[in-house]
Amino acid sequence: MQSVYLDTAIATVFVVLLFSILTYSIQEWLAAVRQLRGKMLEKAIFEAFNDSLNKSFGVLIYEHPNIDLLKRNQDSLPAYMPSANFATALIDLISRESTTVSYVVNAETKLLEERVAGFSNIPYDNFKAGVETLKHSDLKVLLQSFLLSTNTYTDLQNTIEIWFNQYMDRVSGWYRKKTSYTVGVIAALLVLVFNFDAIFLVKRIYNDSNLRGTLVADATNAVNHPDEINAVLGKSVEKQISVNDAVWQAKIKLADSTHQGNPDTLRALNAAWLAERNKIADSARVATQKQIKSEIETINGLNLPIGWKVDDKGIDFASTFRTKGRPVWSILVGWVLAGILISFGAPFWFNLLIKLVPLRKAGVKPAAESSKK
Repeated sequence: MQSVYLDTAIATVFVVLLFSILTYSIQEWLAAVRQLRGKMLEKAIFEAFNDSLNKSFGVLIYEHPNIDLLKRNQDSLPAYMPSANFATALIDLISRESTTVSYVVNAETKLLEERVAGFSNIPYDNFKAGVETLKHSDLKVLLQSFLLSTNTYTDLQNTIEIWFNQYMDRVSGWYRKKTSYTVGVIAALLVLVFNFDAIFLVKRIYNDSNLRGTLVADATNAVNHPDEINAVLGKSVEKQISVNDAVWQAKIKLADSTHQGNPDTLRALNAAWLAERNKIADSARVATQKQIKSEIETINGLNLPIGWKVDDKGIDFASTFRTKGRPVWSILVGWVLAGILISFGAPFWFNLLIKLVPLRKAGVKPAAESSKK
């Protein structure tokens, strides 16, 4: 005989998991619409490279063609910046500091001509000279650190890319910390919209064997076929764009070495890469909207003891809140508890469900063994 307590726990975790997935999807949609990742990335770049003693290199990085082309349009911000693009843009900008540009009138044509002084044919030397021209600051110390273990342009590019990837790992941590507040707000709103009372839900699942059995069956199916849930949790726009950029960067590097930097070939590859990037961003937003609708339909289809009861006069609060024999503070606690549980996140609840379902199976004794007794 299965444990009613274990089944109640599994069913409750499954319901909270569904709400957590819905919260995650809404947060991803908001992040795309409000460009939250792009704004966090821009803030991080500006903090590191806008130098009050020299130039606002953070602003210049975003204006550089290698970065500017990552935007879907001029009003958008790239949510992800390939390390190779960043390194190339930074090296180019710092190298320009080593040159002096002047304009003189050509004696014969009477037209202005641009003359560049201090330019070397060795890109690494240009970067090194550019660093030396800067006033002493934290940024200059950072740039000098890139030169400590490098002797060639390739080494310099690789060093900057490694530093940038490590910096982006920290930025991702800042982003997750910031979005935890957004997740909490979304969870609270969902609790109110669905009138999700955790205390009443647990009591109802415990006392209603049909509801409990349906939820346990759905939870078991989710654990046995985790691909669908894993696919939803792995569909962030950032991850998809990151994979796409890695693939195209490899193609461009291969073409660069094979075709010896043929401008037409590289231009065509870059155009195709950016087109695919924008396509992923657009399709991800549409897909997330459909996913949110599907998840709401799934929750509504379970006939859970949630929601608001509405009659001709409006919301029937007495019936909705089930106040008969139950104090109002208990309902408020149920709401708060539901919001806190949802805020733990879908990965937490899915991992817990994966551990609980096998315990239920382990509780069933083999028929042969039972017959002997």
